[in-house]
Amino acid sequence: TPAVKRRSGVGCTIINPNFKKKVRSKIEMKNDMKIKTHKDDWHNPIECQGNARETVSQIVKIIEQHYYLFQGWSNAFEQVLDLILYALNRDEEEYMKLVGQMDKRAVYKTAEISGLLIKAFCHDYCIWDYLGEVYMQIGSLSKSKAFGQFFTPFHICEMMAKMQLGNVKQLIEKAKKENRRITVDEPCVGSGVMLLACKKIIMQEVGLSGLDYFEFYGTDIDATCVKMCKIQMLLTNYRYMSSLLLLHVCQFQEKTAAPKKQELLNAESGVR
Repeated sequence: TPAVKRRSGVGCTIINPNFKKKVRSKIEMKNDMKIKTHKDDWHNPIECQGNARETVSQIVKIIEQHYYLFQGWSNAFEQVLDLILYALNRDEEEYMKLVGQMDKRAVYKTAEISGLLIKAFCHDYCIWDYLGEVYMQIGSLSKSKAFGQFFTPFHICEMMAKMQLGNVKQLIEKAKKENRRITVDEPCVGSGVMLLACKKIIMQEVGLSGLDYFEFYGTDIDATCVKMCKIQMLLTNYRYMSSLLLLHVCQFQEKTAAPKKQELLNAESGVR
């Protein structure tokens, strides 16, 4: 029997009951899949969904192929850090000042690097010491004395973070009872690798909401290290990044809505 029959001269459709059952079962299966795959990232444990090493390779490749646009290896890395940091801090004056000094192609490449970092941290939740790895690889490629530091490998920091934090759920429950936040302090922060490892363990244990019960501090004597750490800490401050994104969306809507509103007003008043 065909699934659907059309009565002659009548505007209605008769559906075979067996076909209806099959359709209903497929819809239910799809709904079940949606429920199972949906994750509340704020309260449920989350895992990395990206490839950290591939992202590092992409960033290194961009700098390696276009460092001449920044007038040198060390200058390239510094300008990339400065521009991203100004953008995240919404420091428009300093941002535009630096953009005015840079080659336009260098600005576009910096935006490309920024996009890769945002995707890795905020979309894939792939916590890794991207900037520290890039710093060390560029140091090896350029053979410049400006890149003379080596940072602790991320997997070692991850092991140390697990040992230090222990049971994260119990730690948070204790902090709740005492009405306080848990402090994580790194006196030689470098690129922020140890703080990033702690954030990853917290997210794996209790989700993004677990970060609300922690405060992260870092200190270093090297300005480049401080910039790397600040960028990676801001990109993993998910409440800040969410509000920053919403703010930019609202500003974009206002800018695009204003000309349209003026056009409507002109049309109503007969102005062309």
